[in-house]
Amino acid sequence: GGQLAHVTLTDVGAEQPLDIVLDVDRALKELHEQDEAGASALEMHQFGGLTQPQIALALGVSEVTVSRKLRFCRAWLHERLAH
Repeated sequence: GGQLAHVTLTDVGAEQPLDIVLDVDRALKELHEQDEAGASALEMHQFGGLTQPQIALALGVSEVTVSRKLRFCRAWLHERLAH
């Protein structure tokens, strides 16, 4: 919706989009083992489109905690998928 551009995995140069999806799934499962609340927050935000206040309410934590967990989990996921 809005002014967002539609981008597929093949548009960003992925020759095997399924491999990327499987890598992300494996990484998210590993992240859940390390930080379940953070991984849930990341999924709610990235895949569910929830805002930080909505996530805070759903998890029963402060918005500051959600912000901190999202920053950590994004960095962790980026590092994990870079390898």
